[in-house]
Amino acid sequence: MAAPGRCGFFVQRKNRFCNMIVGKGKRFCGEHATMEEVGGTKRIPCPLDPKHTVTEDKLEKHLKKCNSREKPRAAYFVENINAGPADVDENLPQVGLSEFSRTDLESLVDKLKTAVEGLQWDVEDKILSHLVLQDELSNPKNGDSAHKHLKQQASILGHLEDLGLLRRGRCFVEFGAGRGKLSHWIHEALKTQEDLKTQEDLKTQEDLKTQEDL
Repeated sequence: MAAPGRCGFFVQRKNRFCNMIVGKGKRFCGEHATMEEVGGTKRIPCPLDPKHTVTEDKLEKHLKKCNSREKPRAAYFVENINAGPADVDENLPQVGLSEFSRTDLESLVDKLKTAVEGLQWDVEDKILSHLVLQDELSNPKNGDSAHKHLKQQASILGHLEDLGLLRRGRCFVEFGAGRGKLSHWIHEALKTQEDLKTQEDLKTQEDLKTQEDL
């Protein structure tokens, strides 16, 4: 007989009862819940996902709301849209650059030159910063890697501010966000802006009051 509070399923290959703890009023653990009958109804594995179980009499209702059911696809969904042309041979041989003839390489260079023709090459290397990151940038506890990312984030914020984009009412979307640090610093920068504006408003009110008193 299983120990009190333990699963009542007998594991033949181990010649003992399952040691898993059962829920209040339950006889079997979640792993062996299929052995249990609830109100005369047996639990069975879900046909859509056997990792969970459902009572047999509620199966039809469960299938309509099961998280593993096939959900309607969005109108913009196109299957294999990024898979490339279907008629392309996926087993193309890997050819090293040294295996191409000089003529082929010169042709490739010409194509690249044509592709970039008209592009602006004289891009100014303009590194900016932002007040909100100054403490972190000067924090000696930040290693080289962290400092590099902080400089990048500070410069991005600086450019956003320089372009007049760093203000409320904007939607900022961070792609490849990782830990979302850029979004964090944008949030902090906007808070700092609001704090500075509040201080300016208070100072203006104080100046007006002083003038009235005079």
